[in-house]
Amino acid sequence: MPSFRIATYNIHKGYRAGNRSFVVDAIRTAVHALRPEIAFFQEVVGDDARLAPRMPSGVPPSQYEFLKSDSLIHASYGRNVIYPRGHYGNAILSSSFIETEENIDLSVDPYVARGALYASFRLPGLGDRRLHAACVHLGLIEGERRSQIRRLCDELARRAPPDEPLLVVGDFNDWRERSTQELKRELGLGEAFQDFYGHHVRTFPSWLPTLRLDRIYYRHLALKSCERPAGTPWNRLSDHLPLVADFDAF
Repeated sequence: MPSFRIATYNIHKGYRAGNRSFVVDAIRTAVHALRPEIAFFQEVVGDDARLAPRMPSGVPPSQYEFLKSDSLIHASYGRNVIYPRGHYGNAILSSSFIETEENIDLSVDPYVARGALYASFRLPGLGDRRLHAACVHLGLIEGERRSQIRRLCDELARRAPPDEPLLVVGDFNDWRERSTQELKRELGLGEAFQDFYGHHVRTFPSWLPTLRLDRIYYRHLALKSCERPAGTPWNRLSDHLPLVADFDAF
């Protein structure tokens, strides 16, 4: 039964918590040490003229291209926030070819852009079925998130047949833990840490995790294990901690 690992991480545009230093090079090293087959990133800079001098020598200011490696060779990027000198959004990196991709606009307030980057893959062990996935970054206000979850469920129901595996991962900003029941009811999703440990995991802030903001939702996959890397170096990188999960395809 083929297995694969995923990781999700809000990289805070490559800055250390508190914006005290630019650490995208260290983020890249730390993420690849986790050895995921699919990596989901939020707050990834697609282009920013101001960051070009800060990127490692010879590297373009596109962070999702910089985060690629010999194993994560395929990349998809969904632009959400646009500002005068650039833009940022969500990204998916994968060792498998990304068959389809689409950025889903989840913005409720036109001045606060949010989105979900959808992609699908062909993985060993799935036969004719595809793996569907969405990299999500939701809003800070509960009413905004409720609208975004409803829209996300509608959009994914149209793209991912109910008998095919689905991952919905990222930064849900759901500190009151209201999203899980709707995602379970509408899309048949379980949440990895809640299923494995009985509760969502604390991921923010990285130096003293208090809020349970980041999630790995899944269906039609066998969860083998999940973990929240913490301590050094993660408490010196982004303001979020990453999440990792291992699945079997069946």
